[in-house]
Amino acid sequence: MFIKSKYIDLAFVLKPSASSDYSIDDLNKQLYSCVRTSHVETVLRLLACGADPNFINEETSGNTPMHVAAKESQHLQVELLYIYGADPGRPNGHGQTPASLARQEGNDKLANRLIELEFEVTDKLSQFLSGRKPDHTKDVHFLLPELAGQASESVKKYKFQLQRLKDNSFEKFVQDVYDEIDRRVTPNERLTATRNQMRQKLAKLDNHGFSLLIIEILKEAKRRHFGLPLPPEDLNQSFGKGLLDSSALSLGLATSPDEENRDYDEVADYMNRKSSTSQGTKRSSGARGVTSENEEHFTPSKKQNGSPAVSWDDYLELKENLQEALNRLTLVTQSSTELIKSQRILQRNVEQLKDQNDDLKREMKNIQQQTLLLNKLEILPKLEQYFIFPVQHEV
Repeated sequence: MFIKSKYIDLAFVLKPSASSDYSIDDLNKQLYSCVRTSHVETVLRLLACGADPNFINEETSGNTPMHVAAKESQHLQVELLYIYGADPGRPNGHGQTPASLARQEGNDKLANRLIELEFEVTDKLSQFLSGRKPDHTKDVHFLLPELAGQASESVKKYKFQLQRLKDNSFEKFVQDVYDEIDRRVTPNERLTATRNQMRQKLAKLDNHGFSLLIIEILKEAKRRHFGLPLPPEDLNQSFGKGLLDSSALSLGLATSPDEENRDYDEVADYMNRKSSTSQGTKRSSGARGVTSENEEHFTPSKKQNGSPAVSWDDYLELKENLQEALNRLTLVTQSSTELIKSQRILQRNVEQLKDQNDDLKREMKNIQQQTLLLNKLEILPKLEQYFIFPVQHEV
């Protein structure tokens, strides 16, 4: 029924009248007002039309639709908002989360559910490692198991790189680790080339190395959740080891010299294999060490001629967007070439059909002439019977 309503009847498509003037702000305000009710279908329509599930209403102390739905004990609205990307742990202007508002209204069940949604990713990581989940009812939100080999240099490298990731990059990285728990990821054509490279790197880790990486992710997620500062020893070591670029981990570019030609660099995008060797060298060397004097001339994060600084994330993202545009242009060119070839084939077929039609016409004309001739030959004997003259005998 839902599929028919959405794709056939287009019930969730915004169809404003000619005089109406809908904007995203109007949709956000309608969503904010509607989540306090039980009209789930209306909220779904607003979200499908582009309403922001994390819309912040400054007039009400910075509440979001999730705060309103939690306060009004709308369980279905909370689940729907979460599916569309609402943050169940975002505090409002008074520092209140949706879970705390639900608990104030006496709805402990909804409050516990909101906490489960908030820690869904880290709970799954903990369950993968130890088979157990933290007991959130006892304010235990992170379960950090201990494994042998956590003090190795490779684990410290993971730790320093994770600490230097921006929140957005850390979120993308955790998404791929979350997917890797279920299966070894394969290249996804909908993602960028560098994102696929990182996913392929995760597939190379063995079970022990992958578990160590998850433990460091849990530690870093716990530190960011509670807003804890970096330990002094981690600050000194991370700044003294060449400052491994954060984008190298988030985008899968932190390769060693003997891994530059591995398979995971080849599956990202077939167009990347056509790029020049010098560009690939610049890219890999720039991700491994930013402090080199030669790299300072082309590192985007440097300020040159008074221009604003550009991070490696922005630079690589722009480069990937350009590469994707070139790929699309190549596909369009190939499609145009194929269409031209098809048109030529059709023209040849039409010409052949015309020739065959002319041949058929000539054959039909010959057949008609032969038929007329045969008809004449059949009529002659009959004419001789009608025109017989008597023979005169001599007396």
